[in-house]
Parts: sequence; structure tokens; C-alpha cells
Amino acid sequence: MKIYTGKGDGGKTAGSLGGERVPKSDVRIDVFGNIDELNSALGMLRALLPKEDLGLNDEIVQIQSQLLQASALIAAWQGSMVPKKFEEIGEERIRFLEGAIDRMEKKLPDLTHFIIPGGHPLPALVHVARTVCRRAERDVIRLSFDAKEENLPKQIEGVIVFLNRLSDYLFVVGRYCSYLLGEPEDAQ
Repeated sequence: MKIYTGKGDGGKTAGSLGGERVPKSDVRIDVFGNIDELNSALGMLRALLPKEDLGLNDEIVQIQSQLLQASALIAAWQGSMVPKKFEEIGEERIRFLEGAIDRMEKKLPDLTHFIIPGGHPLPALVHVARTVCRRAERDVIRLSFDAKEENLPKQIEGVIVFLNRLSDYLFVVGRYCSYLLGEPEDAQ
């Protein structure tokens, strides 16, 4: 299969698993792009983790997999049934993130000030990923409001909660990386 098809040359692309063609400016495409950007930032983070695995590599691989799942759920949401192989992102994934946050926070000093991203490149990159995550979350919410559906499908609600919790996780990972590297946090 060729990677290039020319189908997008006119400014449209597939916006759902059903093959519906939408403008590349469609909010769904923004969502897919932001989730892809976040996944790439997490890949860069994994590549920069110290060789002594900080316990983060395996967590981040699982998160990257869930981000692919989130994109598939959004692609399947409007205009097509969600295939059974696309499980919703449920409480188990949220508890996974919350457990990781709690584990890291036990080792961190209390947060008494605002964190200014910077310092060492590793925690700075984590904060970039966190802000991309927040953007993806805002776009999924915007997509859900644009749909004007009274009750969002459970799988889309799960994506929103997952992205919200993931940004919290990434905030703590940034702090945790600074702590493990012995780097002071820039504070305001």
C-alpha cells in the first residue's frame, strides 16, 4: 500500500471510520492531530528517559496505546457504530493514572507555588506534552458541544475524563522528573 494517495490534495480527509470526507480544518481533524502530537511528545519523552528506567517507560507506553484508542473512538463516534474491538476508556484507565499520580506525589515535596516550566530539558518536555494534552481535551469538548448531543456516548465521556486526568499525570511527571534528576523547580 502506498503512503501517498493524493486524496487529501483538495483539502479534505477521512474524518471517521466510515470513510466520510471532511475538510482538514474540521474539529475532528484537530482532535486527531493534537492526540497524535501528544503521542509523539510522549515518544520523545520515553526516548529521553534515563537508562535506569524510572518506572515511567512502561506507563507511558500504555498511555500511548490508550491515546490511539481515544482517536479510534472519536473516529468511530459520529456516523458509524463503534466496533466492539474499540473498548471504551473506562474507570480502570482513570484509576491507573490516579494511582501513578499518588505514587509519585508521595515522593515529592508539597506544592506551595506555581511551577514555571523550564530547567532541565526532560521536565520541560513533559510540560510541553501536558499543554498539548490540555489542547486535545479542549478540542474533544468543543467537538462534543458542536455535536449538540444531549447525552454524549459513554466512550467520548471516557476520552474527556482520560485526557483531563492525563494532563494531571503529566504535571506530576514533570515535577517527578525534576525531583529524580535533582533539579530545582522554577517557581513563582
